[in-house]
Amino acid sequence: MDLDTAVALLGSTNKKLKQNDVSLRSPSNSLFLGSSLCSLWRPGGAGQKLGTKIQEEWKILENDLPETIFVRVYESRMELLRAVIIGPAGTPYHDGLYVFECIFPSNYPHAPPMVYYYSGGLRLNPNLYECGKVCLSLLGTWSGDRNEEWIPGRSTMLQVLVSIEALILNARPFFNEPRYESSYCRAAHSYTGERGVKQSREYNENVFILSLKTVMYILRRPPRYFEELVKGHFQQRAHNILIACRAYAEGNAPGTITIKDGVADLSHADKVASANFKAQVKKFINVLITNFSRFGNIDCEQFRVSD
Repeated sequence: MDLDTAVALLGSTNKKLKQNDVSLRSPSNSLFLGSSLCSLWRPGGAGQKLGTKIQEEWKILENDLPETIFVRVYESRMELLRAVIIGPAGTPYHDGLYVFECIFPSNYPHAPPMVYYYSGGLRLNPNLYECGKVCLSLLGTWSGDRNEEWIPGRSTMLQVLVSIEALILNARPFFNEPRYESSYCRAAHSYTGERGVKQSREYNENVFILSLKTVMYILRRPPRYFEELVKGHFQQRAHNILIACRAYAEGNAPGTITIKDGVADLSHADKVASANFKAQVKKFINVLITNFSRFGNIDCEQFRVSD
């Protein structure tokens, strides 16, 4: 792929949202700009090899990116990449948008990429820190099973993004707690049977509330070059989010319902939500309606609740 040619746009099945795009301008608000890790690509020599390898990664993303992950790369700063992952259904992260900044190091692919999570100051997963650290064996930021570690020449950026989606943003994140947080980990590993289920359920309630706060953060401060994605995503999913919130406010546990044709499917719902969780979700509904309505063509008033 020639450097003067943009990566082909991938059409998503969920209408007009583009999954993979190239910007001709560099991301001026990138976390990595100005650091010693940036400005790595240069024509000729090792820099040219790095550029070629990154182009190969672009091609893999172009061909195989799932429709729940969106990527922006930068023609003028090939080492940088920004990704947005849609929270998977059946998890307390469902329908949210989670933003990650990535950089290919100068010795890539012999070393894994570095990944930073835009947390908004919120800790909604044991593997995603307020400071932006992403704890994942594939990135070398957690010492897990050897077959989960980065393998030069075989592991890819696509694998990293899909792993974040599947292994971190999962249905029971309570049990993701990294081993090196020993004080908490010893307690977490003692949570077996019904005790573990209870602690996991409580953790999911907190995660969903933090996910709603993340929705508010993304709506108010959409990541640069993803403004249209954010707008289109919430135009499409605002009703689903509010239908889910209404079901949770009625006592259903987060992540245990699905939305089909604008109706909550409660066939697998677990109606065990705490009173505190129900009250918190109810308070969020009207705030979400106000923010969704900023886009003009989303009628959410039917979901408004009385104080």
